[in-house]
Amino acid sequence: MRGNATNFQSFRPMRTRLILTALFALALAPAMAQSAAEDTEQTACRQLFDPELISVMALPVQPSVDVSLDTRALTTLEGKPAGQRVLGRTTARLRNSSAYKTRIQKLPGGRICARPGVTVTLSYEPTIIFVGSEYPAGSCEYRKIIEHEQRHVAMHALHLEELTPLLQADLREFYAHATLVFELPASALQYFQTGTQTVIRERIKQMSGDAHARQAGVDSSEEIGKMSALRKLCATENAPPSGGR
Repeated sequence: MRGNATNFQSFRPMRTRLILTALFALALAPAMAQSAAEDTEQTACRQLFDPELISVMALPVQPSVDVSLDTRALTTLEGKPAGQRVLGRTTARLRNSSAYKTRIQKLPGGRICARPGVTVTLSYEPTIIFVGSEYPAGSCEYRKIIEHEQRHVAMHALHLEELTPLLQADLREFYAHATLVFELPASALQYFQTGTQTVIRERIKQMSGDAHARQAGVDSSEEIGKMSALRKLCATENAPPSGGR
């Protein structure tokens, strides 16, 4: 009898563990079923996703010309020492705007399938070319300064040309794997807006180094030397032809 009692007690911990395991599995069953249902909804919703509805476009870079500041003021704005003189400068700011057209489909379980449509517009606005007020429009100096600054504008346009397809590919990749099933339409829009801006920031950050290097290349030492000798160059061009006999 005593030996039997001892054997019975040795089985009690194992039996207790089996009961707890069964109860734990029973408790998890609804959550697992819900998770499986959610996965099914996500998969079905992603099959409705159309990557063509995610697009990126760039506006032309259209600079305006400002002659309200003299070269001393432009030099100060550039942060250059007093011994140097800035004849012109170009300012531009890269901007982006996003328009969302999300299609909502009600799911049997009460949640929604959000089918995203996003159009991102890139631009350098405003782009302003400053020319020192000492140089009237049409003068040799004015034309040479504009020619130089237009090269900076061209680098901005090239940056947009390269950025547009890469950003579009990034956004389509993001939405192809994004969450598309939500409780409320407002939650879907907030998720899409946050995700879109994160992707845009990362791509712009990755390309900023090359963009800055190109702008610095426009202001090469050789080019700066030419601009520094602009007065002499233009004096030669403007000189009347010498008379001959």
